[in-house]
Amino acid sequence: MRTHADTGAVSLPRERVISRPADDEWFSPTEVPDPNLRHWRFATLARRKGMTNSCRVVLWLLSGAMDEDGVVSVPAAELAGTLGITVRAARERIALGEKLGLLVTVEPARGHTPPVYRATFPDGSNWAAGS
Repeated sequence: MRTHADTGAVSLPRERVISRPADDEWFSPTEVPDPNLRHWRFATLARRKGMTNSCRVVLWLLSGAMDEDGVVSVPAAELAGTLGITVRAARERIALGEKLGLLVTVEPARGHTPPVYRATFPDGSNWAAGS
């Protein structure tokens, strides 16, 4: 670390490397064996107008519960509890994912049954079933 004499600000060396824990595949989309899921995770990371990091976190959390066809059903309250956010915030982030073309609602919520979502690709390519 270096400090700038005039401002006192601290700057980190450019060669600093941040490593992940060995057992954690969460932030390593290249280690995901399913090519569809890997492609979808990279799509969530791509820069696009309107995407927020908080939306990316919710989408990645959903991706951990997806089946081989890209279908997922997780209650917003469970997402909110895991992330320490409100249920409303979790729903807003899912809605943003839908708006950006990364999710579609397959089945809306009914009573105590959470909605069912399917992963989609904004570029129009399809999720190859069972690959």
